[in-house]
Amino acid sequence: MKTAIASTDFAAIKAAGRDVVQQHIDGVWSLEQYLGFLNHDNGPGDFGLVSDPEHWAKMGVTTAPKLADHLDGACARNVEKSERY
Repeated sequence: MKTAIASTDFAAIKAAGRDVVQQHIDGVWSLEQYLGFLNHDNGPGDFGLVSDPEHWAKMGVTTAPKLADHLDGACARNVEKSERY
């Protein structure tokens, strides 16, 4: 069941939990909106993702689900590398 949280209310979506975030990734957000969600509460000096869709398109990432998969893969590769050393 989908929730009635506004797609731009990033704080409410984050507070609602993983299932609600996944619902938005799977069918509500554009790539730009998902990047906005990921970067929305970054403070000064925090790492943020590039928000330019053309940057991501060069890597074949054109949708929110593709970005989620890309980031999951990058995380898995980094964990694997750290376990080797």
